[in-house]
Amino acid sequence: MDETATSAQYAHMKHIYLQMAAGLAATFTIGSSTACAQQQENETPLVQIEMADDGSWNDQPQTPGTWVYVSEPGEAFAYFGDRAMPDNRHFMIRCDRPTRQVWLARSSEQVGDVLMRVRTETQDQLFTAEPVPMTGLIAVELAANNRLLDAMAITKGRFAVEVEGMEPLYLPAWAEVTRVIEDCR
Repeated sequence: MDETATSAQYAHMKHIYLQMAAGLAATFTIGSSTACAQQQENETPLVQIEMADDGSWNDQPQTPGTWVYVSEPGEAFAYFGDRAMPDNRHFMIRCDRPTRQVWLARSSEQVGDVLMRVRTETQDQLFTAEPVPMTGLIAVELAANNRLLDAMAITKGRFAVEVEGMEPLYLPAWAEVTRVIEDCR
């Protein structure tokens, strides 16, 4: 592939990511207090989230894809998905620098709140994820000092994201994850 085509693809991907980030920023600002209250209320699961067949999530094959890190004024984010298909983003970690909040978002067409569990080697937390209007995402908001974020960054090789009614994601804990988290601290 020539350099001009690669530059055009990169520009197209960046445009899509920036549109999504702008939508996330506006939406999350409105619903942040509700999301925090719901996280505290859901310390025990209301519905069983589908787990790996053998119960050992850390032995499952990694979800295909790669991390892409982007830093913009006021925010930093990393997307996990297929670089060749910018619309195929599975998961996002976003830092809102002014508020020091970290957002975990999963591609989903869910229309209501769903449970999202994040598993690491040392921690496991359950959240209520809310749909983000007009983005095709569901998301949760965490304070930058949430210990789960550290566990995601230093876990042995990967962490899992499980959402009701969806296939689990087994994501590598690459440097992009740590960069976004540290951008919020």
